Amino acid sequence: HKDYFQEVSMQLIQLFREDRKMLDAKGRLIIRRLLAHLDVKKFFRFMAQNIRPGCDGDLEFCDQLVQLLNWILLTSRETRAVREELLVDTQEAHELLHALLIPWFHNPVSTLSLCLFVQKYELAHQLLL
Repeated sequence: HKDYFQEVSMQLIQLFREDRKMLDAKGRLIIRRLLAHLDVKKFFRFMAQNIRPGCDGDLEFCDQLVQLLNWILLTSRETRAVREELLVDTQEAHELLHALLIPWFHNPVSTLSLCLFVQKYELAHQLLL
């Protein structure tokens, strides 16, 4: 099932890149519905690793996708367990945060909000300088 997971996830990125109206109008709903049936942490790790390759040089799309993913991560009930995990001081939580932060730099507001959410205030401060 690993190959299907990756294939579907990459096709979703491609679909959103090609149809921005769908991304704007239905992106949140589509991803939230998928997350109800997937390993949420695995999905976010995969998306984070594939944002740049999936954007194919379209930085505006990267910005939009990160904003959408961040909104879902920080607000939806499907991602509650991942949010709780990010707040715990464990190696796994640090690795997940690191995996998210690098692609999140495509959208500075998303990066800042993620840092504030996980209480990395010094890092948030550095981002503002």
